[in-house]
Amino acid sequence: MKKIILFITLTIFTLPLFSQQYETIKKFDPTRNPEQDLKNAIEYAQKTNKRIILDVGGEWCI
Repeated sequence: MKKIILFITLTIFTLPLFSQQYETIKKFDPTRNPEQDLKNAIEYAQKTNKRIILDVGGEWCI
Protein backbone atom coordinates (compact mmCIF):
# COMPACT_ATOMS: atom_id res chain seq x y z
CA MET A 1 0.00 0.00 0.00
CA LYS A 2 2.84 2.38 0.84
CA LYS A 3 4.44 1.72 -2.54
CA ILE A 4 1.22 2.60 -4.36
CA ILE A 5 0.81 5.85 -2.41
CA LEU A 6 4.45 6.75 -3.07
CA PHE A 7 4.05 6.01 -6.79
CA ILE A 8 0.89 8.10 -7.06
CA THR A 9 2.49 10.98 -5.15
CA LEU A 10 5.61 10.97 -7.34
CA THR A 11 3.49 10.76 -10.48
CA ILE A 12 1.35 13.71 -9.43
CA PHE A 13 4.39 15.89 -8.76
CA THR A 14 6.50 14.88 -11.79
CA LEU A 15 3.91 14.88 -14.59
CA PRO A 16 3.57 18.68 -14.71
CA LEU A 17 7.34 18.95 -15.19
CA PHE A 18 7.22 16.88 -18.37
CA SER A 19 4.11 18.53 -19.74
CA GLN A 20 5.51 22.07 -19.64
CA GLN A 21 7.37 23.45 -22.60
CA TYR A 22 10.23 25.63 -21.51
CA GLU A 23 10.97 28.48 -23.88
CA THR A 24 13.35 31.33 -23.36
CA ILE A 25 11.39 34.56 -23.33
CA LYS A 26 13.36 37.27 -25.05
CA LYS A 27 12.83 40.67 -23.54
CA PHE A 28 15.38 42.58 -25.56
CA ASP A 29 15.57 42.64 -29.35
CA PRO A 30 19.21 42.92 -30.48
CA THR A 31 18.15 44.28 -33.87
CA ARG A 32 16.49 47.37 -32.38
CA ASN A 33 18.20 50.76 -32.39
CA PRO A 34 18.03 51.98 -28.77
CA GLU A 35 19.02 55.52 -29.65
CA GLN A 36 16.16 55.86 -32.16
CA ASP A 37 13.73 54.15 -29.77
CA LEU A 38 14.61 56.67 -27.05
CA LYS A 39 14.16 59.60 -29.43
CA ASN A 40 10.75 58.23 -30.45
CA ALA A 41 9.76 57.74 -26.82
CA ILE A 42 10.80 61.29 -25.88
CA GLU A 43 8.88 62.70 -28.82
CA TYR A 44 5.77 60.69 -27.96
CA ALA A 45 6.00 61.60 -24.25
CA GLN A 46 6.23 65.29 -25.06
CA LYS A 47 3.22 65.12 -27.37
CA THR A 48 1.06 63.21 -24.91
CA ASN A 49 2.41 64.88 -21.74
CA LYS A 50 3.52 61.54 -20.25
CA ARG A 51 6.66 60.23 -18.59
CA ILE A 52 9.09 57.61 -19.84
CA ILE A 53 10.14 54.43 -18.06
CA LEU A 54 13.51 53.34 -19.41
CA ASP A 55 14.45 49.68 -18.90
CA VAL A 56 18.16 49.12 -19.54
CA GLY A 57 19.59 45.63 -19.72
CA GLY A 58 20.24 42.63 -21.88
CA GLU A 59 19.60 38.92 -22.02
CA TRP A 60 22.85 38.40 -20.11
CA CYS A 61 21.70 40.70 -17.29
CA ILE A 62 20.12 38.88 -14.35
